[in-house]
Amino acid sequence: MSPVDQDLLYLQSSLPYLEDFLIGRDIFVHLEVPQTVHGALIPSRLSLGGVLLARARLAAVQPLTFTNLDAQLTMLRSRWRANWETKAAQELPERVRLWSNALGEMGSDPETARRAYPREVRLRVMIQLLEDELPAVSQSIRAEVDAMDSTLRAVFHPGEFCWDADMATGFQKGKYWFLFGGLA
Repeated sequence: MSPVDQDLLYLQSSLPYLEDFLIGRDIFVHLEVPQTVHGALIPSRLSLGGVLLARARLAAVQPLTFTNLDAQLTMLRSRWRANWETKAAQELPERVRLWSNALGEMGSDPETARRAYPREVRLRVMIQLLEDELPAVSQSIRAEVDAMDSTLRAVFHPGEFCWDADMATGFQKGKYWFLFGGLA
């Protein structure tokens, strides 16, 4: 299954639960996504960061197919704006922690890190997407992200977009510099 199909399936599977998720207290909720590997369901987690990531990637590659889903997301975001921002504020520190862990693990084995980078960088993208949903980001979170960006820049090699090339149009090169290249 292609990444685009996975994102589409993730959003379609998430939408029926999104309103209850926004009202609820948890920042991650178990979600059965009906994709299969060897006949088994793949468990996934519903999170605002996951929804925002799938939305951004789909908007870049399938804007017409995605229009109805995007309208539903926009309606829920407007209706539950305060809850939406609360979820973003709660999830952001967790994504920062996960990205910090991923960067730390990547430092231990450069070859494995180069291969893993396109998968792991999704955490940095989610951080940016969550920040964009908030009217303000705490200074401590901003400082931590800036420090991690400095660490990444020291080993980053600018180059081609690290995900499917069709997705590149959805991510501004300046803002999402970490998607345009890989680890040196």
